[in-house]
Amino acid sequence: MPDDGRTTTTMLERDERHEADVRRWPAVEALEVGPDDRRIRHDVVEDGFLDLQSLLIRRPGSDALVVHLHGSIERQHYDLPRFERLSSLQEVDANLLLLADPTLLLDDQLRIGWYLGRDGEDATERLAALIRRVAAQLGVARIVLAGSSAGGFGAIALAPRIPGALAVAFSPQVHVRRFGEEWAERLRGAAFPSRDRFEALELDPGTRTRVDLAALYEEVPGGRVWYVQNSGDLDHVALQRDPFEAAVDDRVTFVDEFHCAGHNPPTRTRVRAWIERALEAPDEDPRSFALPAA
Repeated sequence: MPDDGRTTTTMLERDERHEADVRRWPAVEALEVGPDDRRIRHDVVEDGFLDLQSLLIRRPGSDALVVHLHGSIERQHYDLPRFERLSSLQEVDANLLLLADPTLLLDDQLRIGWYLGRDGEDATERLAALIRRVAAQLGVARIVLAGSSAGGFGAIALAPRIPGALAVAFSPQVHVRRFGEEWAERLRGAAFPSRDRFEALELDPGTRTRVDLAALYEEVPGGRVWYVQNSGDLDHVALQRDPFEAAVDDRVTFVDEFHCAGHNPPTRTRVRAWIERALEAPDEDPRSFALPAA
């Protein structure tokens, strides 16, 4: 690839952990998917903004794109960037784009960032632009956004920003502070230090839709979601799922199925099955695919 000023490096770096060459771009608009690319890490390194880190595994001939977002991570066990579900999803018959949460770059103790970015930088909007850029370059007709927990939050937040996309969210958060005051305050301190308390983000029209997805879906049209809730996760049912169902319209279809007791994602086999179902039959009622709820 010739250096025409749009890249900061051209295939000069290797991510051995993910077995991918790394391309760095100065802006989302500069990102290019090469015709012979198969497995490339694309990093958008834009002055004044958090880095956007993604791993693209291309499946030639496919007209679909699966975008997966990770949830919270144990920082002592995982290095950044975190690309979740790489082994279980790379054989799905679709192009695969794995996204790392740029919010975690703000603090090496931060375990969860909900893809918010920081004060003055909406990372969800920037990631949406990246997805749209990649999708256009691949020429895909179908886009599925997927994630569990905080990754599900990100998928639901992205859906209205990606025309035609379907989000499949597994036991997601949809309201940051309801996940827990300690978690919310840790995020506030790292990403919004000018605010004296997290509730200020919920009251500010400029940030309300970033931390409360019911507010987002009230204000922003579009987006479609399969909200797959583990019925054994009683806290998330009461604090996240039920209030969200009461607040949103039929753009969101709620599916209850039992995965386990407590807040854990489905098995990797079940995650893959849901994503493949969304690719094959995006217009069906997902409740017909559900496992029995406990």
